Amino acid sequence: SQSREVGPGTGTGTRNSHIYRRHTVLLIHDSNFDKFNPRSFSSQFNVHQFGASSLENLAKKRKQLNEKLNKLRPDCIYVHLGINDLTKRKCIPSGAIHELAEYLLETCKAQICFSLFIPTSNDKKMNERIKAVNNEIKSNVSWFHRHSETARSRIFTFANDLVGNQNIYSINTGFTLNDRGEKMLYVSLREGLKKTMRIPHQSHDGNPRQKRSSNRFKDE
Repeated sequence: SQSREVGPGTGTGTRNSHIYRRHTVLLIHDSNFDKFNPRSFSSQFNVHQFGASSLENLAKKRKQLNEKLNKLRPDCIYVHLGINDLTKRKCIPSGAIHELAEYLLETCKAQICFSLFIPTSNDKKMNERIKAVNNEIKSNVSWFHRHSETARSRIFTFANDLVGNQNIYSINTGFTLNDRGEKMLYVSLREGLKKTMRIPHQSHDGNPRQKRSSNRFKDE
């Protein structure tokens, strides 16, 4: 669908506060981010991690997640989770994604971004299933946008299509993301956070650009 700009005013003071403020982030993730080092990530984001092997596993950790949210009070929640639900349970976890989104919207005031599933470089059939799930995730987010004015400016998705070139799938070993793919995924995380938090890009002279990216959340 068409890209959409949603955000606060564009006054200079507001822009500078977005650039220089450090945002607290809760990254809910699977094994793709096990090697992730928040300290060497970005000075703009203070990233805290909450690991779960799947959406099903996360549901069992709801009490711990709730405690984490209450303690941290994050500015943004970034969810990279669900591929194991698809491969192990052989189903599209759209219901679990919808329920998680609803829970996060009601539990906290943070901005929310669902990181879409990474496609593979070698399995066309699996990519068809991944594409179906990603469409389901985007449909879920669109549903919240239609039913809530608040959700429209709070919850989004971010695609990882380019990372897929570094991702291999095997029935025996599952998904294998190489070192380059991991670095690309971390870049994707940074860009997804910037867009979710409505942080404008900076020009080469250090001043914020007057024009935000026109392809913001083009995958929605």
